[in-house]
Amino acid sequence: MPRPSMRAQRSQEILAAYVRCVARFGLEGATQERISDEAGVKRPLLRHYLGNREQMIESLTHYVADRFTQETRELEIALGATGAPADLIDKLFLSERASDADLFLAYQALVSAADSHPGMREPLVECFEQFLRAVEHILRRHRPHASASRIRAASHGIAAAYMAVDGFAPLNPPGQWRVDLKAAAVMLISIVDEDQPALEAP
Repeated sequence: MPRPSMRAQRSQEILAAYVRCVARFGLEGATQERISDEAGVKRPLLRHYLGNREQMIESLTHYVADRFTQETRELEIALGATGAPADLIDKLFLSERASDADLFLAYQALVSAADSHPGMREPLVECFEQFLRAVEHILRRHRPHASASRIRAASHGIAAAYMAVDGFAPLNPPGQWRVDLKAAAVMLISIVDEDQPALEAP
């Protein structure tokens, strides 16, 4: 496999620094000065590698969406063809997260800014949908007769609990919060009952 070019490698390093800045300071607070300091490059090189501010934001959006998608694929590979819902929950709520908290904080910051940057919507929605589909697939595999609406609702609840673990990270919350969020996800799995009617949207 060919090695990435120096330009591509440097761009990835700057984007990783951009993610860390957005996670800490929000999208508007991630100034070029902060990004260049974090990346260890001079400010003019940001434009050289990533373009103007709008192009930087577009590159960041795709970088975050691609990383989220990569983490979903790694989760699917780790669970394999036989992973059960309990295995899924254990993977998602490890005390030492394999996922990058800054990535999810940056994702949430981009979601908050999507009204001002309409081009963000599609990649951010699609990577989250891929995660939802992965969760749904595991639930459906072990609850084959459960209604699609219940599977979908449980998947959304599990995803929300998972995202909340990192979403609360800036607060340095009590460790019990992680335990409670994991318990909430387990409860959602337990109520995907095959004998219950499908849920209807209000």
